[in-house]
Amino acid sequence: FPSHDKTKLGFCPAIGENMIHEAGGHRLIVLRKDSKVLPSNVVKAEVNKRAAVRMAELGRPISRKERQMLTEDVESEFLPRAFVSQKYTQAIISKSGYVFVNGSSSDAENVFALLRKALGSLMLVPLCSITKERPDYELNEFVKQTKKSESFQLGSVFEFEGLDDVKIKLKGLGIVTGN
Repeated sequence: FPSHDKTKLGFCPAIGENMIHEAGGHRLIVLRKDSKVLPSNVVKAEVNKRAAVRMAELGRPISRKERQMLTEDVESEFLPRAFVSQKYTQAIISKSGYVFVNGSSSDAENVFALLRKALGSLMLVPLCSITKERPDYELNEFVKQTKKSESFQLGSVFEFEGLDDVKIKLKGLGIVTGN
């Protein structure tokens, strides 16, 4: 991506070369975020070196504003050679209309913002705004009321299998049952 940008955000293939993977009416999309990483100690060392040269030229200590300008100059100079960190966020759009995001709330907002940009608009309402209770309570109630079947077993790890050996594993959801 452009050398002066710190981050780049976009969709990437979900599985193979397909941007969307569909299984059982559910759709999987993947968001990729590339972030350039500058080690702070490297930037600080270069700023200190340049500040010492500047102080010697001026014959006085440099101001806070001058140091900030030096820092910005060093960052913009080093940014094209910075390390690139990649982060992937998966989202499942269920056939019932729910969107499940494997990430933090800011990751979810990035997914929704990019979907809105790609689709023109996106009518989404967070679960907590349409329920009186917290989402984890609502999910617990759903699990309690679901009839027990051979294909649905409670546990700490949930695994969903689709066609073509596609598996999604969810851990640490903390669903509590009240048999």
